[in-house]
Amino acid sequence: MGKGNLVRALEQRGFKVIGTDIKDGYDFLKWTPKRFDCIVTNPPYSLKNEFLERCYELGKPFALLLPLTALETERRQRLFKKYGVEIIVLPKRVNFETPSGKGSGSWFPVGWFTNWLGIGKQLIFV
Repeated sequence: MGKGNLVRALEQRGFKVIGTDIKDGYDFLKWTPKRFDCIVTNPPYSLKNEFLERCYELGKPFALLLPLTALETERRQRLFKKYGVEIIVLPKRVNFETPSGKGSGSWFPVGWFTNWLGIGKQLIFV
């Protein structure tokens, strides 16, 4: 959960949130809470395949903030074909904080990759 910015933003809007981080011993890829309704996260992009696979495996509605290049690769497209995906494309690039706290930038476009939230139309993958 990094610095917890997303957790705080959701809590401030009245949501009950479980924030996890690998360093806290609650690795999202291995641990499952007893009860939860959906998954909202900005995962490490180096683990985007694993996070997408885990979300589809858990079968709960999800929203993952990912680079738009996550549309690429046969591995991910197989998941999207099998389960579906809805993407909220943001109107501008996100200015991310860096883990070190030094520098920031909006180096690439991102979007919310979602499923089972019923927010829009499905994309077609051929």
